[in-house]
Amino acid sequence: LYMKNKNYDEADKHLSSVEATRIRMGAGSDDDTLKELELRGDIQYHTGQRLAAVETYMKLLDQFEAKYPLS
Repeated sequence: LYMKNKNYDEADKHLSSVEATRIRMGAGSDDDTLKELELRGDIQYHTGQRLAAVETYMKLLDQFEAKYPLS
C-alpha cells in the first residue's frame, strides 16, 4: 500500500522490520526473500538510489535466477 501511494519512507521502514523479523526468527521461504529483495530494489530505485537498486536486483538474480529463470 505504501508503494502504491509513493510513500517510500514508510515502505522502507516496514520492509526493514519484516526483514529483521525474518532474520531473527530464521523463518521465511525463498519466495519471501525474493519478494523482499524485489521491494528493496524498487524502494531504492524510486528514492533515487539507482546504484543500490541495481546491486539489489543483481543480488536477487544471483540468488534466484536458477530457481526462477527469466526466459
